[in-house]
Amino acid sequence: FKLYIPQYLAYGAQDQGTIKPFSALVFEVELLEIVK
Repeated sequence: FKLYIPQYLAYGAQDQGTIKPFSALVFEVELLEIVK
């Protein structure tokens, strides 16, 4: 799965070091297990 977080839900105008202001975040995640 890929999760896209738009800039207004992420860091917005704040500078976070290597993440520039107004950047969208993209997370790639893998589902390993489903436990019932």
